[in-house]
Amino acid sequence: MAFVPDTQQGATVAFSGLSMDIAATEIPAVDQKIPMIDATVLGTTGQRIYVVGDLSDTDEFTVVFQNDGTSNKPTLGTTYTVTLTAPMASGDSSAEYWAGTCVVTGIASPQFSTGANALQTVSVTCKPDGGFNGGTAWSRTVAS
Repeated sequence: MAFVPDTQQGATVAFSGLSMDIAATEIPAVDQKIPMIDATVLGTTGQRIYVVGDLSDTDEFTVVFQNDGTSNKPTLGTTYTVTLTAPMASGDSSAEYWAGTCVVTGIASPQFSTGANALQTVSVTCKPDGGFNGGTAWSRTVAS
């Protein structure tokens, strides 16, 4: 069973192979970029020259969860297929989602506060691995 905690707005994050049930409170945007490579030479005048790089890079991202001391959490240094699923729009039969293999690069301990209504949270930081070693590159599947 995959770990699929639901935000109050209906978006979910899942880590393959984990069976835990804690609610995600924050799922960030995951930036995917291609580099611009400096192609300036000594004879260039006016402005630097750039060409489009061939390989995209997907940024590391951090998901924040309510703390549940009895639930399993992802393991530092382990690769999971991570799926971020958007809420399903009215009339759609499947939701948009982003997925790919990611390495867990950070896990934060619970944050404690003296505020009476403060929520104890933990965070898990992941870095998409680009499909390394048989994994899956970060990609988007459109809603239908």
